[in-house]
Amino acid sequence: MNGSTITTNAFMGTVPVEWEVSSVGDFDGDIAVDSTSVYWTDAVGLHEANLDGSASITLSSQPSQSIGATAGGLAVSGGYVYWTDGNSVLKTPTAGGATTTLASAPQTRIQDLVIDSGSVYWTVVAMDGTQKPGAVLTVPLLGGNPFT
Repeated sequence: MNGSTITTNAFMGTVPVEWEVSSVGDFDGDIAVDSTSVYWTDAVGLHEANLDGSASITLSSQPSQSIGATAGGLAVSGGYVYWTDGNSVLKTPTAGGATTTLASAPQTRIQDLVIDSGSVYWTVVAMDGTQKPGAVLTVPLLGGNPFT
């Protein structure tokens, strides 16, 4: 990543691909890929492009003061992109459609996010001025009540 672009490395004779990923300044969001697309977050929302760099679209323009610089995770699996806007865990279909909030963690900042076959896991840091470590939380991929 450099400024507002993502560039792939040449691998085994392939040509590097470059995506313009942010029209609002330097890119400092998260990135994930699946077998057909690259996904990323920035200050505008969640975006997708083909692996060859073509057909860039915005999947969600979920408003948040914290997308990008403080967003803490992005993962793709089973036709959905799981991502954060800084203090909520969100789910957006890779084919486009409504974004669903799986969990919210007010007064915290999500540090990281991972998924497995049934759940989303994330870590939080308290935003009460202390920045002290919070907890590891989880919620089923289908949604529900988060728990530690």
